[in-house]
Amino acid sequence: MILATHFIVGASVASLTASPELLVFTPLVSHFVLDSLPHWEYIDSLADLKKNKITVTLDLLIGPLLIFAFTYSNAIPNTKIAWILFGGLMGVLPDGIVFIEYFLFPKSIFLKKFESFHRFFHSEKKLKIGVGLPLQVLIIFLAILIIIVAKTVEMR
Repeated sequence: MILATHFIVGASVASLTASPELLVFTPLVSHFVLDSLPHWEYIDSLADLKKNKITVTLDLLIGPLLIFAFTYSNAIPNTKIAWILFGGLMGVLPDGIVFIEYFLFPKSIFLKKFESFHRFFHSEKKLKIGVGLPLQVLIIFLAILIIIVAKTVEMR
């Protein structure tokens, strides 16, 4: 799953809760649920990660920029925007921990165990880009729609 999808779904899940505990927990769970579905991703190895640094950086920026654009343009209060962005951060955190292991602490036993845990949830079935990318764009669209609808319901 691309990072933007994890970020935006995590943000969407966060928009549905007022509980700090759920704010941390549910976006993390959403990450593993998404990874368990057949999906397309552009990184399958450390070599892919190293050669796609610019793509990864852009992917990581797309989520927060889209969330900020849609929440700000829909008059969502700044404190709620921060809440939603934090949910997005939690949604992408498992991949961030794997990146830290790859680049900073490749010998860390704890991080290797976390990577194994993370991989346990990954679907064995990989989708081709022609199916997988449009599917993730649809998921992103629906997640943003949930944020906007949650804001509308909250205002009533």
